[in-house]
Amino acid sequence: MMRFQAFLLVLVVVTAPGWASAECQKDGRGAVVCGRGKCVIDIRGRVFCARYRYGGVVRTWYGATLCGRGECTATMKGEWFCAIEEDGSVFKDWDGTIRCAGGCEPASVANCETEPAGP
Repeated sequence: MMRFQAFLLVLVVVTAPGWASAECQKDGRGAVVCGRGKCVIDIRGRVFCARYRYGGVVRTWYGATLCGRGECTATMKGEWFCAIEEDGSVFKDWDGTIRCAGGCEPASVANCETEPAGP
């Protein structure tokens, strides 16, 4: 019976939905912030997590934290763009042009999760 219960537990963990792969971080005040993707803590102790499971989280040269649905990269002018497709890739052409899977969109705070989890 114990083997069967252990098997079921492993099965549940392996087949759990996207929330099981969420990443969480504590902010400077001890509140926990979770997102479906990666999380980073900025210099002020605020947590920014990607809303999308394979989304990108970047820190700009000016200290801002931005997120995207897919990978993100910066232009030569310091503008950040991310792939529109979740888990989409981004690359720069030889002339600095950015190309993204499914198209590109500006990285934004709107694509970040910043609110503490739970009450």
